[in-house]
Amino acid sequence: MKYFNLPFIFFIMASLNVTAQNYNAQGDLALEEKDYQSARVWYSEGLVNCDRYSIRKLTDIWKEQPEMRTSMRLSMWKCYNCLTPLAEQQDREAMLLLSDYFKMGIGIEGDSIRAEYWLKEYVKSLGLPVNLPPPDTLKTDEAPVTAETKEKSLLSNRFYSFAAYTYSRFEPVGGTIGFYNKFGFYLSYRADLNKGKYVYTCNNAAVPEIGLENPPYRFASEKWKCRTVAGGVFIPILNRKMFVSLGGGYVSRQYFREIVSLSDEVFAKNGETSAWCYNTEASYKGWNVELGIMLKWKRLIFFGGINSTEFRDSDGFLSIGYSF
Repeated sequence: MKYFNLPFIFFIMASLNVTAQNYNAQGDLALEEKDYQSARVWYSEGLVNCDRYSIRKLTDIWKEQPEMRTSMRLSMWKCYNCLTPLAEQQDREAMLLLSDYFKMGIGIEGDSIRAEYWLKEYVKSLGLPVNLPPPDTLKTDEAPVTAETKEKSLLSNRFYSFAAYTYSRFEPVGGTIGFYNKFGFYLSYRADLNKGKYVYTCNNAAVPEIGLENPPYRFASEKWKCRTVAGGVFIPILNRKMFVSLGGGYVSRQYFREIVSLSDEVFAKNGETSAWCYNTEASYKGWNVELGIMLKWKRLIFFGGINSTEFRDSDGFLSIGYSF
């Protein structure tokens, strides 16, 4: 029975090794492209199994990319929790790393006493007197770093985020914010700059408010006052670089038409020959659905799609933004 289980055990171990190689390989590729955020995400997957290679790479990123440190707090705290039991078991690499973690405040509060303690434990593990200077391999030109004051960073340890300007035919002014990683979500607000001022209320054929019907007047210019609030989810389809979005929201479309008089007597009391009316028949509001694609290229975000309000209309939107 024992020999029967050996192939299964070997299979499980091989699977785990392939998985580790995958996220570490992906992290290495991201590092080559200098995409440190993606590298941080890939290597962080190794922390579930306390993968040493992942821990070393995350530590290197923390040291070499100071601007990344805020978003790496959770990952480095997990590294610290992986290293502690190893150091207590006299693992030399873990002891040396722990000394650096306490010295520089990596994932924890800086503590010079504990940094010195683990450095001495490392030296003792080499069979050297603790009063001797550390070996050359321990020397570093990097000055001790005071632990940073912890700040709240919304979802920074789990998601990338982006902010984007959004344009559409009905609503040329808008903005979108989003968060993404293995999945994501977004919120968007779009509008126009029309104030929606009008004098009369009308429909497609008449102005009941003043008892006018065609042909004493004709419709001329038109304009819309539109507002959209939408949100949805991102579903990855290409390695955190391309996502399909599915969402919906609430839309208000108010339609205005300019009335031009064919008779001088119609607007004579106002001294004008035209006026704006709010067209109640062509205006509408309700729920909409939208479908789109989001692409990431380096730090740039391109997000676009189409939407429809109660299947009465269709409108496209395009967002260009920056990921951070």
